[in-house]
Amino acid sequence: MMSTKLDIPDRYDLTRMGPMGGQASVFYARDKWLDRDVVMKAGLPGASYDVAAEVRSLAAVNSKHVVALYDTIQDAKGVIAAIVEESVDGQSLRERLTAGLPVAEKLRLLYQIACGVTDIHSVGRIHRDLKPNNMKVRPDGLLKIFDLGISTNLADGDETQIGKGSRGYKAPELFGSPPMKVSTKCDSYSIGVIAHQLLSDGRLAHGFLKEPPDPQTDGINFELLTGTGTELTTVLDASLASDSRLRPEAAEIRDSLASEIVRDMHRAVIVSAGQPFVLDSTNRTVRVGNSGNDITVEYDGTAFVIRALTGDVYVNNRTMRIGDKLNGAMVITLGAPAIGAARRFVTFDISHPEILV
Repeated sequence: MMSTKLDIPDRYDLTRMGPMGGQASVFYARDKWLDRDVVMKAGLPGASYDVAAEVRSLAAVNSKHVVALYDTIQDAKGVIAAIVEESVDGQSLRERLTAGLPVAEKLRLLYQIACGVTDIHSVGRIHRDLKPNNMKVRPDGLLKIFDLGISTNLADGDETQIGKGSRGYKAPELFGSPPMKVSTKCDSYSIGVIAHQLLSDGRLAHGFLKEPPDPQTDGINFELLTGTGTELTTVLDASLASDSRLRPEAAEIRDSLASEIVRDMHRAVIVSAGQPFVLDSTNRTVRVGNSGNDITVEYDGTAFVIRALTGDVYVNNRTMRIGDKLNGAMVITLGAPAIGAARRFVTFDISHPEILV
């Protein structure tokens, strides 16, 4: 017979005990009303874990990459005593770290992490304890982030007296003297650490374990892991900056990962004077012109970039410059308005590959 001091409503059947940490205990149960498995999480006596704060964070976030809040359990005084949340089948990300995954799969996992963290940030929350143990990967490949027990609501202020977090993943600024600044960039740093560890087949570089860490000074970077000179390398390197102001937001990390995942998968069709031209990984450059008004567009694997311009060229009636990127459906106009009917109108249409997770 399983014992617990929680007053469990009759709708739930406890099935087994879960792990017990320093702050909370976990129980697995079956919701008889909705016929689904759930996880219950309750604070331990005397622990600083604020179950109500985690409930507020989970209730605010709506993301397929963050575990869902189902219910709460209250004590006799009406105080929230436990969370009832989605039960996620699968392995923790820590178990996947050394699984010899292909690089493409690692990037997809990192993309999902960045998506989930971006969703958390979008409602004014900071996770503050991102690490592989706090993430699970379902058998279908969907990654879920959980354990928002020490998350911070930015509306409550950006200072903390206690630099909570996990050694190796905690941002450098959380090792200072109180009060310490906490921001979304703390989570960006943690994403960078997880990215480096995942791309290194599970090895957590020693530089991350220093207190405070200074990975860039210790020579930790992504050049050998993601290639030299790529946008993703630049963004991930910046995520490990000791100065939080130099780190990208989670959304920027997400977008850079997305660009790398769909590299060489885009396709654009340009129609000029009734003749179609295709730009893709097999035909990377196209030039169209009209009486000295010319534009050359190159597909670099992640974007369609203007490489050359001559004369009067407009895109959606805007003057463009070399280096500008073309996005979506648009009309390229060759020739100034003064030449009237002699102007040529070229359609440019991009198909954007989707990332299915």
